[in-house]
Amino acid sequence: MIVPVYRGLAETVACLESVLRWPQKTPFELIAIDDSSPEPEVSERLRAFARAGRLTLLRNDENLGFVKTVNRGMSLHPQRDVVLLNSDAEVANDWLDRIRRCAYRERAIGTVTPFSNNATICSYPRTCYPNALPHGLDLATIDRFFARTNAGHSVEIPTAVGFCMFIKRACLDEVGLFDAARFGKGYGEENDFCLRALERGWRHVLCADAFVLHEGGVSFGPERVEMQARALERIRELHPHYMAAVGEFIERDPARTARIAVDIARIQASAGPLHLVVGDREPSRERRELVLRRGATGHAELAFASKDEGFRLYFELPRQYATLVNVLRSLGVGSVSVEERLVPILRLLPRDLGSSQRAVYSPREIARFAWPRTRKARKLAGEAVAKILQNPVGATLARAVPATVKSRIARGLGL
Repeated sequence: MIVPVYRGLAETVACLESVLRWPQKTPFELIAIDDSSPEPEVSERLRAFARAGRLTLLRNDENLGFVKTVNRGMSLHPQRDVVLLNSDAEVANDWLDRIRRCAYRERAIGTVTPFSNNATICSYPRTCYPNALPHGLDLATIDRFFARTNAGHSVEIPTAVGFCMFIKRACLDEVGLFDAARFGKGYGEENDFCLRALERGWRHVLCADAFVLHEGGVSFGPERVEMQARALERIRELHPHYMAAVGEFIERDPARTARIAVDIARIQASAGPLHLVVGDREPSRERRELVLRRGATGHAELAFASKDEGFRLYFELPRQYATLVNVLRSLGVGSVSVEERLVPILRLLPRDLGSSQRAVYSPREIARFAWPRTRKARKLAGEAVAKILQNPVGATLARAVPATVKSRIARGLGL
């Protein structure tokens, strides 16, 4: 397990302590590489870890950058699989065991990435957003939700995300190390590696039953935006199809079921009554609320009141009214306020939710309603793709996105 370190004392210590705190069945050696840190306190703390025998420490005599540093680490033990872990990431529970099990379910899997709060296409609760942890939950708790709810599940992805990346040695031997000549200090190197691996028949998967915390951008600091833009240009030149593949993945959003299932498990596990508001309004600070409102597709949309959550379920009313009632019961909704009459049948909700009949749906059963089944659903997907264009490298990305993807984004924004 390789942790390259440049700056950020608090984040680095939190990362290393989290790795050392949780025992794993999978044997590993924790290797920290000090890339000639400009912060003396970082280097001294790493030496203290090493003196205590808690990790193996390597130091670069000069700053080599992320790519050369991890290449040095990956070359140390030619028989071992590799885990690359950013120094601003934190782990919990038996995270490594689950990620390794995921990697070895199929021979052709070359890399594995877990869910995270800040990992672009592997982000939770909202995809392609840098998220805070859900309110009231710590890392170990949210990781346990993923482990229980999505046990054994994975999703094929177009590229790994480098904050936490498991690489099979057989894949690394065939594809080669990261391209330090083109990607230098960092950003884009894992995407290039993954695309070269795809050309050789390897696959990349999201481990749906593991979650790793990621702060994001600590080592690179404010220069990361320019570095991201340059890396994206190189990726576009080397792999012209890449942005179309990523856009198509975001539009399909095959990880949505896994995210929604965890949302539902959180709702079902939380204490206290859950209130449903029929109509759109600002969330209450005094009680836990879900909102049932008219969605962009014309379906009834069930969502968290908070805009920081990604939870959405869709129901075609009145046809799916009975299913909606059973889902609300399964979620533990105990009270209803009807502030807007979306369809006449919803006036029966207070009576029907009070019925003694109790439906028991599992989180993954409820997650079946995460997509409305109409062509208008493409609007929602287009909006998700559009979020990418709103990040700091949006201008560069807009030049790289193919016209077919741009048209989907335009439809999603209603342009």
